[in-house]
Amino acid sequence: MTHDELLAKIDYYLTATKAHFDESNFAINVLQALRAVVELHTPATANSFTNNDCICMLPDRKCATIRAIEKELA
Repeated sequence: MTHDELLAKIDYYLTATKAHFDESNFAINVLQALRAVVELHTPATANSFTNNDCICMLPDRKCATIRAIEKELA
C-alpha cells in the first residue's frame, strides 16, 4: 500500500466514524492520532531525502510501525 493509499484508508474510516459520532468521540480522536503518525512517515524518493522524509516508506523498507498499521487496516 502506498503512503497516499494508507492515508486514504484512514480518511475513509475517519469520515465514516464522524458520520455516526460527534467530534469528541474517542474513536475519532484515535483515528486522527493514527493519521498524524502516518503523516510523519512522509515517503522519501530515490532522488530526494529531507528531514521530513522517511526512508521506511520506500516499498522495500517499510518500518514496523507502518507495517503494523497496514496489517490492521487490511
